[in-house]
Amino acid sequence: LYVGSIGTDKNQTEFINLIDPSLISEYEVKFFGPIKNRSYKRQMVSLLNSKGINFSISDTISKADLAQEYLKAKHTALSTEALRPQPYDPSPRVIPESIYSGNSFLIRDTVLINKDHYKFGYVYKKGDGESFNENLKIMLNEFSPQSSQKMHDFSKEYLNMDYACEKAHDQVIQAYSHHTNT
Repeated sequence: LYVGSIGTDKNQTEFINLIDPSLISEYEVKFFGPIKNRSYKRQMVSLLNSKGINFSISDTISKADLAQEYLKAKHTALSTEALRPQPYDPSPRVIPESIYSGNSFLIRDTVLINKDHYKFGYVYKKGDGESFNENLKIMLNEFSPQSSQKMHDFSKEYLNMDYACEKAHDQVIQAYSHHTNT
């Protein structure tokens, strides 16, 4: 599953260029996101076809249907090419959505996520096909229903509004205490 606008900074072509098709011959790669650049989509389709990758691209999907796609998927990928002046993609929403759905994920080293989320994913070096395919291989081989359940259990405890509010409250109190003690 690859979620993100097509033809923007989500950089689906790096994913397609780097991937060894033999690793995913049993999979369908599904791309979801509004098509912002038609020529970029054509480039994606051409690359996918030339590599013999089974794929689908959908530019219109409801939030409810996307949630169902997350639940059907086993893995998620993201290779954002962050826009200048910021060289990183900070905390993309697709990562907690993937964890909540029990999907392991493969991300580029320019995608920054919460430190507690890295244990559920795999990180490859920008533009490095060997790093990409090694991490992809590990991700595909290590996935299990138990690991998916661990992700879902983690998300129920830590990816919810109560936890977020509690953490924010603790940070405000800590900052206030530090401010009043100095």
